[in-house]
Amino acid sequence: MVLKWVTEEGEFSYDYKWLSNKPRNELISGISEDFKQMFGIYPDELKILKDDLTEVI
Repeated sequence: MVLKWVTEEGEFSYDYKWLSNKPRNELISGISEDFKQMFGIYPDELKILKDDLTEVI
């Protein structure tokens, strides 16, 4: 999850069908709880920052 969070732009997508056959809501709940335990915040509470950096010449 962290790799996707760091490398993909935009809203985080819980695309883990390949990982488990659990229902989507059950899987998301478990992933969110694990994330909260590791980082102290739920993924859905994170604010997405827009990359507005421009090159200055």
